Amino acid sequence: LKIAALEREVKFADIPGFFPTPSALIQKMMDAADCDKGMKVLEPSAGKGDILAALHAAGCNAVGFEINWTLADICKAKGLRCERADFLEMEPCPMLDRVVMNPPFEQYQDAKHVRRAFDWLKPGGRIVAIVGAGCMQSARCEWFRDWLSEVGAVVDHQPAGSFANAFNPTGVN
Repeated sequence: LKIAALEREVKFADIPGFFPTPSALIQKMMDAADCDKGMKVLEPSAGKGDILAALHAAGCNAVGFEINWTLADICKAKGLRCERADFLEMEPCPMLDRVVMNPPFEQYQDAKHVRRAFDWLKPGGRIVAIVGAGCMQSARCEWFRDWLSEVGAVVDHQPAGSFANAFNPTGVN
């Protein structure tokens, strides 16, 4: 009951970058992450904990960071490990097996978040991240696309409208 009330509170709140990942897309992300039980995994912008819950259900040793206190409280109410912190202000430590993330897209923050998340991975680690189409097209993110190429990233374009029926819908591809 408490979780439902907290989620209702944030459904129409103006929280910058808050576009929870639809369950079908989370499943694709989990498949791509190829997590084994016990792996150390981070969700650096945990939101209301949908990705974090999937990681937990898969048996991962998962933790999230969330800058918004109310969203972090929702994660904690769900029994998930979530620290109230700004991921970009944390000192990276290359200790993680996986990072699974849906970072904020505004002003190309997604590129910065994904690049920073890479520094948390130990050798052989993997990131699975949602990145806005704008980041993949804008001249402002050419550095990011070059970096993706350098690290051998696989880019899987999702269909338009992937977030159309999400908890907080958006038309961003």
